[in-house]
Amino acid sequence: MKKTNLHKPILLLVFLIQCSKLFAQKEANIWYFGQNAGLNFNTNPPTALTNSVMNTDEGCTSIADKNGNLLFYSDGMTVWNKNHQIMTNGTGLLGDESSTHSALVIKYPGVDSMYIIFTSGGIGSSNGICYSIIDMKLSGQLGAVTTKNIKLVNVSAEKIAAIHHANLRDIWIAIPAYGTDSIYTFLVTPSGINLNAVKNRTGSLINFPSVGQIKFSNDATKLAFINRNYPTNNNNSVVVSDFNNFTGIISSTRAIFDFSNPYGLEFSPNSSYLYSTDFDYKSLYQCIIPISSTSMASACKTIDSVNYIGQLQLASDGNIYCSIPGSKYLGAINNPDDYYSSCGYLSDAIYLNGKTNNFGLPTFYQTFFSQIAVISSDTVCLGDSTLIAIKINSSAIDSIRWYIGDTIIPINNNTKVKQFKYLSNDTTTKTILAKVYFLSFVQNYYGSLITKLYPNLQLTNDTFICIGDSITLLATYKGAKYLWQDNTTDSTYLVKKSGLYWIKADYKGCVKYDSVNIEVRNLPIVNLGNDTTLCNNATLLLTAPTNYQSYLWNDLSKENTLLVSKQGMYLVLVTDSGCAAQDQINIYYLNTPNITLGKDTTICDGVPFYLKANSQKANYLWSDFSTDSIIQITQSGNYWVKVYNVCGSATDTAKIELIACNCYIHLPNAFTPNGNALNEVFLPVSNCEMINYQIQIFNRWGVQIFESTNSTVGWDGKFNGQLLTNDVYTYKVEADLVNSNKSAAIKHISLKGNVMLVN
Repeated sequence: MKKTNLHKPILLLVFLIQCSKLFAQKEANIWYFGQNAGLNFNTNPPTALTNSVMNTDEGCTSIADKNGNLLFYSDGMTVWNKNHQIMTNGTGLLGDESSTHSALVIKYPGVDSMYIIFTSGGIGSSNGICYSIIDMKLSGQLGAVTTKNIKLVNVSAEKIAAIHHANLRDIWIAIPAYGTDSIYTFLVTPSGINLNAVKNRTGSLINFPSVGQIKFSNDATKLAFINRNYPTNNNNSVVVSDFNNFTGIISSTRAIFDFSNPYGLEFSPNSSYLYSTDFDYKSLYQCIIPISSTSMASACKTIDSVNYIGQLQLASDGNIYCSIPGSKYLGAINNPDDYYSSCGYLSDAIYLNGKTNNFGLPTFYQTFFSQIAVISSDTVCLGDSTLIAIKINSSAIDSIRWYIGDTIIPINNNTKVKQFKYLSNDTTTKTILAKVYFLSFVQNYYGSLITKLYPNLQLTNDTFICIGDSITLLATYKGAKYLWQDNTTDSTYLVKKSGLYWIKADYKGCVKYDSVNIEVRNLPIVNLGNDTTLCNNATLLLTAPTNYQSYLWNDLSKENTLLVSKQGMYLVLVTDSGCAAQDQINIYYLNTPNITLGKDTTICDGVPFYLKANSQKANYLWSDFSTDSIIQITQSGNYWVKVYNVCGSATDTAKIELIACNCYIHLPNAFTPNGNALNEVFLPVSNCEMINYQIQIFNRWGVQIFESTNSTVGWDGKFNGQLLTNDVYTYKVEADLVNSNKSAAIKHISLKGNVMLVN
């Protein structure tokens, strides 16, 4: 009677779940196993996949995204990506193709793109239990193994299982320790794997060969594993323990004994039954979960005894699938929550399209198949309230006590309230606990409350810009998604026109709006005119347009007019309604022209001669009608020029006479300063008087060694009083030659050449 009371409320809850035999998670919808076999559970019934490149005897794992699209799969030694290619750094993992649970993959808590893959070596292998990390953002979203083979347990017992923590975020990993009666439970959080594992003593020694599956129940309250110990087969059993997914503690261990060669293991979806296989008897069993150790005959019923059956695995369609080594079919328990006679086992349920079973099926994180969402709550934004509810038949309970947060503060006591509004005052993730009191026992149900911040959004105050300018509106809340009034989604928006601009910021479901009015204002119109030239003593009144707010000239005056009386650049800055424009003008001043051509002049015919009449900003008119500022004289005559500008004009006249000039100059190409009174000095010879005379002598290195401005003094071949050696020297002569009739005609001579000194 006591046993009946214990299970009746649970059966009521099971019924609620069974009404919809569906599971929300799709991460376990793609299976690869055996000899290149596979199944796609995105269809109902599942369809066979034949594109696998994996061939393994036992343990393997695979993972899809939340939409059921394959990400990668592994036999515990190699990882293949969704393109069935070896993932970057995806070889050399320390699993084993003959290990029961060679590999198991979980999603890294709180990190969407990262996964942790656990591997187990073979029986007693020193490869032990290791983990590696995969980042799916790498290698073009195909993933890469970034951390590899970090050991957790030194010796392998071929067993790994995973289930959710009570907070529904963190994950417990259960690993039996070979050669002991201990099971370690490691907690995986967003910070990583807590290496300070909970060490649980079960009293059931795990020794050779230690093969066979380990499984959590879907409600996270039980843990069961196959325990085989040769040579005494009567020690072979299915070991069942209670599990606390708050603390990771395993307790109340009991066994179903008298199995001969057990291997496969799985809980029913409602966690009421335990299914197991036995190789020696080719048997598939359904067992009740005992409250104390008992025999197989007392606890279990035979479902099938025809085929060798390997591993068992619950699927997202609610069926339990059975591997049949060597077969091209999978067996299936189609109603695993029903009593054994109605559970609907078929040995040829799924044809593998020519591919073949081995012993193993993929090992999954058991929560993929769990109905853990008994407690529901909306993700709430800080400052808003959320509805927290539990789906349960109130007629089957005595009372419900609600608790929120790590401090376990009761919301209300001893009532049957199934839902209530709750306002969170901070953003910490809080555990929700509903203690449901039935007539003879208490059942805990857990959920979590995630309170998020509204995005901090402040574009700017209403403002203006001047025409031709722009302003960038900026939203900078990290992680938020943005939507502007024109459906663009960048975090910035460039404004050049007047209008109302708004943005919607969505941070993980918390939405906030902001808007701003932007006015585009015109610039003041400023035009001081073109650059202007004034005559001396003239003035000019510069005027900027009136009716603007302020004026500033470059001399710091602040009126809208400025009287100019000297040459310069004048600039005015005009401001109105916050917008400014400027203009500038150059003012030039001119003198009345003043011109002189010089005295009347006689020049040698053939010698270039020019009359110049340069004057600032003026025009020119010569007696020969030339309009340049300079003319060349080629014949005798009287020459005049008129120079004029806007300020006046001036005129001058010059008489120029051309005469024949026959002056010349000669220089020897060698001389001999040796004391024999012949050719002792190097000196130019001319038939005309040399005025403005200069001679310079340089050695071959360009060093000046002689200079004279006296046309009667020549070079005697010495430098600093010492006669120089025979060599070639360079000379340079400049002189004006006056013709023989002593007129004013002048001929300029510039000569350069070489002379040889010979002693």
